[in-house]
Amino acid sequence: MKYWPETTLVKFLELPDALGSGAAVYHLCSYIGAFPFPSHAPAVLTADALLRIVCFMTGRYLKVLHSGKEAWRRELWRACAVFEPEASTATAKDTDSAEETKGAVVPTSEGQAETAKSSTTLNTDQEEVGDDDEELSFHAFELIDALEAYKQTEKIDIQRGSMPSESFLKLLQLLLLIAPLGPAENVSLYTTQLHGKRLEGLQAAAKCILASFGVEQQSGIKYKTFDVVVTNTLPHLFDSFDPLFEHFLFPKDFDAHKSKVSAPEDATPSSPREASDAMAASQEEPVQISTPEPLLPVQGDILDLNLLSQLSFIFSDKSIFHRLRPLYLGHDHGYSMGSFEKSVFKWRAPSILLVSGTLLSPTTKQSHARAFLDELPHRRLSSSVSYAPSLESTAA
Repeated sequence: MKYWPETTLVKFLELPDALGSGAAVYHLCSYIGAFPFPSHAPAVLTADALLRIVCFMTGRYLKVLHSGKEAWRRELWRACAVFEPEASTATAKDTDSAEETKGAVVPTSEGQAETAKSSTTLNTDQEEVGDDDEELSFHAFELIDALEAYKQTEKIDIQRGSMPSESFLKLLQLLLLIAPLGPAENVSLYTTQLHGKRLEGLQAAAKCILASFGVEQQSGIKYKTFDVVVTNTLPHLFDSFDPLFEHFLFPKDFDAHKSKVSAPEDATPSSPREASDAMAASQEEPVQISTPEPLLPVQGDILDLNLLSQLSFIFSDKSIFHRLRPLYLGHDHGYSMGSFEKSVFKWRAPSILLVSGTLLSPTTKQSHARAFLDELPHRRLSSSVSYAPSLESTAA
């Protein structure tokens, strides 16, 4: 049997070792490879399993998952979750044996023996019919929603399942790194500077996102919490999986931006002199190659590549990367409303304002802090923030 081990999959996708996310991605794939039978997971990553993984992770699943993104997120959560063990196998076997003994009929004569023999034959026929039904159900998954057949089982699994915070944190770091990944781009383009400050920034941004799932109150992430947070605040969290797993569909040297330029038929030179002149002209005129815009033109005191990737989970990468331009930077333009108004108010397009500061406690004893609080207008509603001294906060 030919299959993909973890090392081969990590090497093919060019996942960096510094993040330690290879095991989390392989665990995710081993579950998706068993779709639509979760009881068969973890699956061996054969060619058939890999085909299911690519169809699932690149969004080519709409013919099977009719409920769309909701079912996709549920399967993605289940692929990363750990489930509590059910009742012990020994107890289940004892219960089954007791039920069989209770329902069995002990033959005491020839008539009863014949009846038992007929009953056994009937049961065998029913088992064969059951096997045929299972085979038909398997083929029916190609035409109907596969999740509907296991609806009740899913509810039980979701209730006793939880996603470990440690593995999800590593997955978040990878998603932040490959957030700007485009079609046919290699992950190695974004791993050249993955060390030192860049790595620390990825870890800090990933912990910030992980905190929104309420991991401080509970050890793992339940499905209900996962679905609410991703749906309402991070709708584009897993968008980068699409270009990542599309690498299985195209060769390594495939260039999605390369266009074929064919020469017109009437451009054939009529003499050797014209041919040499045309060649000389083509050598003298340089080829115009358009360089792509940088992901972030200028890094400010707050906005860097890590926070930009985090914002792409909210606004999508198409509206964030390569399209932002700085309007106002406090350390460059000055901290005054006049300079802010001059730089921002004339901009007739969507804009993002990032503010970083310190939350002041209403009971502070510092004189300058008390004077600042006294200048603020009266608040009609009480604050919902639990104040703490020296609590740093960034608002978008």
